[in-house]
Amino acid sequence: MKLTAKYNQNSNTITLYFPEEFDASVVIGDGTITATQIANNAITTDKILADAVTQLKIAAGAISDTELAALAVTAAKIALGVITFEHITTDPTKTIITDNLRDALVTTAKINALAVDNTKLAELTIEAGKLKLGAPFLTGDVWTSNDPSAGYIAWDAHNFVYSGVSYAILAGNTNKKYVYFDGTTTYATSDTNPTLTNSQFLIATNNAGAPDLAWMGVCRIPTAAIGTAAIADLAVATAKIADLAVIEAKIGNLAVGTGKIAELAVTNAKIASLDAGKIATGYLAAARIAAGTINAGHINLTEFIQLPSDENLVGYWSFDDGSGAVAVDNSGNGNTGILVNAPAWVLGISGKGLEFNGTDKYVSILFNKTFTAYTYSFWQDKNVGKMAFGTADDSWYKYGESSWREPNGEWYHSITSWPDRYFFTVTWDGTTLKIYINGELEAETAWSYASATLNTNILIGKMGGGYYYTGLFDEFRIYDIALTASEIKALYLYPSGNQSAALNLDSMVNGVYGKVLSTDISAGHIVLSNSIGAENYTEFELVNHANVTITGNKVTKTSGGEDWNASAYSREATYGGVYCSAKAGQINSPIMFGLNTDPTTNTSYTSLDAAWYCVSDGLLQIYENNAYIGSYGAYTTDTVLSIVYDGANFKYLKDGILQRTVAGAPNLKLYFDTSFHSVGGVLQNIRFGQLTGSYTMDDIPNGSSWGRIALTDISSGHILLATAVEDATYKLYTSTEQSKLTGIAAGATVGATWGTNLGSIPSDIFYKNTNTLDNITNGATYGRINIAVLDSGYLALMRRAAGTDQQVIVTASGVEAYANAIKWFELAAGAAYLGDQANEHIKLSSTGLEIKDNTTVLATYGATTTIGQVAASKGNLYINTDGDIEGRINTTVRWHIDSDGSGWLGNASNFYWDTDGTPHFDIAGLVGVAEGDGLLQSADTERYNFTPYTTYQKFKTIKVGVGGTYRIKFDIKTYSAGITAYGKIMRNASIDVGSEQSNVGTTYATKSQDISGWSVGDTIDFYIKSGTAGEVSYIRNCRIYVANSVETLVVLN
Repeated sequence: MKLTAKYNQNSNTITLYFPEEFDASVVIGDGTITATQIANNAITTDKILADAVTQLKIAAGAISDTELAALAVTAAKIALGVITFEHITTDPTKTIITDNLRDALVTTAKINALAVDNTKLAELTIEAGKLKLGAPFLTGDVWTSNDPSAGYIAWDAHNFVYSGVSYAILAGNTNKKYVYFDGTTTYATSDTNPTLTNSQFLIATNNAGAPDLAWMGVCRIPTAAIGTAAIADLAVATAKIADLAVIEAKIGNLAVGTGKIAELAVTNAKIASLDAGKIATGYLAAARIAAGTINAGHINLTEFIQLPSDENLVGYWSFDDGSGAVAVDNSGNGNTGILVNAPAWVLGISGKGLEFNGTDKYVSILFNKTFTAYTYSFWQDKNVGKMAFGTADDSWYKYGESSWREPNGEWYHSITSWPDRYFFTVTWDGTTLKIYINGELEAETAWSYASATLNTNILIGKMGGGYYYTGLFDEFRIYDIALTASEIKALYLYPSGNQSAALNLDSMVNGVYGKVLSTDISAGHIVLSNSIGAENYTEFELVNHANVTITGNKVTKTSGGEDWNASAYSREATYGGVYCSAKAGQINSPIMFGLNTDPTTNTSYTSLDAAWYCVSDGLLQIYENNAYIGSYGAYTTDTVLSIVYDGANFKYLKDGILQRTVAGAPNLKLYFDTSFHSVGGVLQNIRFGQLTGSYTMDDIPNGSSWGRIALTDISSGHILLATAVEDATYKLYTSTEQSKLTGIAAGATVGATWGTNLGSIPSDIFYKNTNTLDNITNGATYGRINIAVLDSGYLALMRRAAGTDQQVIVTASGVEAYANAIKWFELAAGAAYLGDQANEHIKLSSTGLEIKDNTTVLATYGATTTIGQVAASKGNLYINTDGDIEGRINTTVRWHIDSDGSGWLGNASNFYWDTDGTPHFDIAGLVGVAEGDGLLQSADTERYNFTPYTTYQKFKTIKVGVGGTYRIKFDIKTYSAGITAYGKIMRNASIDVGSEQSNVGTTYATKSQDISGWSVGDTIDFYIKSGTAGEVSYIRNCRIYVANSVETLVVLN
């Protein structure tokens, strides 16, 4: 604020003028300066020059960053209360310090330094040495006028009060005028001493036209202001901040730069009181964390993501079965998949998956449901192949590598660049179809139907017309709703449906373990891997073979020139299952690493059994036994390359994604090995270890002998010793109360206490205790005694009290096993029973095996075998002494399979098959044989032709069982109006027979012709094509009749 003062020599008065924009509430007020007041009444440099900036004024009013920046006022200088003149002006010779402003008289030199020229001095008529500026007023302070004998001005209860020796100002004195600023106008006058508020202050007094005093001063903010003490510790309380809390709206887009933060580092103490509410919903970006390291000692992460609800999951095949001929429906809806021709169980996206060979392997799932909305999703490779699921009207199929087509072939979407392995999702909400690749929307189109139906087998790995798929298939889901984009992204990130997992971050951060898989700030999570197969790895020692330097798990070629003459390998080897991984330290130096049965052979890569080759052009290759296998894309210094040997197969992984699987010799002993070509080449983050559960005790002869200690667990009181026979173990128990043994067999120390290492344990170890069983207290509780030979002459195993609880008793007549005093097992002369002898049991005797339930025999196995009840109206399976299998109702045979492979169903003349499996039907005296997927009946589905559209394509084959003449019919049409569809019949896929048939238009027309000359074994082949390139033609209802007047249909399937 700048005040203008004028002195009137005639009246001997001084008049102060305030700028019109001055707002006293800002300067005095109640001590609160709001953001609006700051914005509307900016504090400019010249205002700061006119009103020296003190700690008090800083406390009372905010000064913006821009103004502070221009004045170069630092925090340290504000804190000390020292604002030098060089901060106010660019002239370094002019200096005003706080002490001058507070206590010292303003001299001519100081006035000159403030650039107060003669004109201003003349206008003010202030004599040097006459003007004294006191400290800001507090209650009780006084301010002496320019005439010391005239009295003084006192600041009392927020008012200026005059009390002088000869100039008494009293209440009610009408001869005096009190001039004051009332907060709304420039000034006001009063005949009496006015009572002033916080927004008002006294300017001057005038006694009947003559001034009482000539003075001027600076007003102080009232006592409600924030005082020096509050500023000292920067203790600005919440109440004083009031509603000036910093919220997102007030921050706006103004980023806090490093220059403003300066050296105000965020320490633990300052973070301590920060809670989630103050952080709100903001995210910590990598740039804001800067270069800080987060390790296990600082943070414990648990990620969580919201997956789709299982409520709308109508089919889910995880393929984690891992073996067998069926794929279980994990949704619980019972839609079991049948594996046809044994697709291979392999390591999948999550757990296990299926791999198809592109020739004859597929999965068939019987599924029947009508949808008003749906979602299909699964993982698969991009390999060339065709695959479909659904009916012809409501099916999706993959055509080659280039495109996916939607129901009825009305729309398809081509993708020019497919990922090597991708997560495919399609949704339909009743109006719109959408395709997602790896959780991202790829394409969409309008598609409005009342409903969509899946009412036939879902074929995975196969498409009609003999097309098959090659590659991996995993995690197939069907929902009866259209999932949202976020739900699809969640399934992509968590294919197995695992919603949360505590991540254990340990010091092993060099390999895949703990690697960041993805960051999704919009969704608010970070995804970390948990290592391939959840394996744990131990430290191992690297050996310098030649020309390398080993630093921890990092190897650098340091000599040897440009040649494959440098390597390092592991001193240890593993049996049965092994994993190794590493990262290249650069992308321009040739390096190979992998697994080797003998790393000491040479320093070259030629001895490596399985190896990744990091080529100097940034590309990856695989070599096996010095043979080039293929290229596998590019790599960076962050790419984790892994090789897994599971005891039978080698698997190559790139960032955790399977690239290649190849069979190897079983149970190999493998070392980690490397080979370097160029000096300076670096291989780092090396990991090598045993696969969990990949070996048995027999595979590890590292112990001193068979029987080495496999496990010690003193807390539970036992030690497990491994033996050479099927991982069997002996258990030796410890005990607080250790009694002596009285009869240890040879090979152990007589008198040894429980828990003592006996050295070697013979197979016939036993002990005998002369006490009764109830008195044996070697263990902490009953049951600690594993084997006891009692004085009564029999052997009891795990027995607590005679005739009760769980026990095994060996007597002279046999072996018996009890549970709660009930005998469940008996081995005696001539027979053995598992279960109750009289009722439910399995009986093994010299005559065979018998299974009985509730006194009813359900199965007998002997010279002949019967499964099921042999009773009236009861079905059973019977196997005779010749190995023939029959299905019977009571004793009536309903089907028979002979031991030579032939058989019949119904009776021997209705439907039968030969020893080679060729089926025969007896219908109206005509015998025929179906081939492929059988005869298309009138209710069957139509087929399409694809590119090349104008070339005949075969869509149906039927093999002739009896020669002669047949009437052959089929229906054809085109997709577009005005286009011609053509159909014809060929013999044995090579001989034209009959005549070419045609139809113009989109309505089916039936074509019929009698064709003779068929011989047994011939094939009747149905072909269609389109007359116009790019146009689709259809065929359906292919059928054969006996060529007579009644047209007897030949039904072959």
